[in-house]
Amino acid sequence: MEIVVLFTIEEAETRIQNRINEIINNNDQPNYEKLPGLIEALKIILECNKAEN
Repeated sequence: MEIVVLFTIEEAETRIQNRINEIINNNDQPNYEKLPGLIEALKIILECNKAEN
């Protein structure tokens, strides 16, 4: 079973930024390995948002 969730670019940007901040601010070391992927996803979203405007 697949679950698909669609977000606007703004929603995705906010959610990813919040997750990055949560990991860093809470010193959530088990999830540090997720940071590079989250940061890359945020870069892609910001590039899309920039291209859209």
